[in-house]
Amino acid sequence: ISWNVMLRKIFLATVLSVGLLSCGEESLYTNEDGSINSEKIYKAHCAICHGDDGRKGFANSPILPESQLSEKERILVIANGRGTMSAYKNVLSDKEIEAVAKYTLTLK
Repeated sequence: ISWNVMLRKIFLATVLSVGLLSCGEESLYTNEDGSINSEKIYKAHCAICHGDDGRKGFANSPILPESQLSEKERILVIANGRGTMSAYKNVLSDKEIEAVAKYTLTLK
């Protein structure tokens, strides 16, 4: 393979890699209008322990509709974790964490 062909392949691979990285995980949770799909985030990261309706209680996780935590307290728990729950501050953006906290308040 000539150097010219090799450089083109390297350039193409670099462009594709940067393009994939710029998509980021955040786009996985974005609605068509650009808003955050908090239900999708919840189902991807939270429902396994809390259940779709927040009442599963797996691994002693709280029953979310019965929780007395405020929105701000929920944001802190989601971001930093608590008990057996992992921290999500390095997984989700601040806006996504806030959106999930608000979503958990709608579970009844």
